[in-house]
Amino acid sequence: MKKEINFEFDGNKYKVDVESDGENLVITKDGKTYNVKLIGGAAKKPAPRKAPVAAPVAAAPVAPAPVAAAAGGKAVVAPMPGTIKDVKVKAGDTIKNGQLVAIMEAMKMDMEVFASCDGTVAEVSLAAGASVQKGQAIVKLA
Repeated sequence: MKKEINFEFDGNKYKVDVESDGENLVITKDGKTYNVKLIGGAAKKPAPRKAPVAAPVAAAPVAPAPVAAAAGGKAVVAPMPGTIKDVKVKAGDTIKNGQLVAIMEAMKMDMEVFASCDGTVAEVSLAAGASVQKGQAIVKLA
């Protein structure tokens, strides 16, 4: 890796490009190249830099999930393909329009799935860890 270095020597200021393989330096100044062998052991190689880690991202709010006609009722369905991470309701629960029903992962992002109508949960169709397709029922309402 080439690095530009500025330094002062005997009162004169210099700007050079330096490359190192740990034992040798290649110094370039004004188009002229100097090969320098380090003595007294190899130069310490800089510690490898760790890749930056992205901060955790909160679940992206999603518009209420579409309500699809299920046999004898309605259902809260997945807005896109993904994996169910958590179901926040159980059979028999009364839910309100806009209530969080499930959290799913899609495209490496957590997405909250909300009810788009009031109702009573008749059946939880998918459990945590299940794969889900767009339009597939997560919970069925009575």
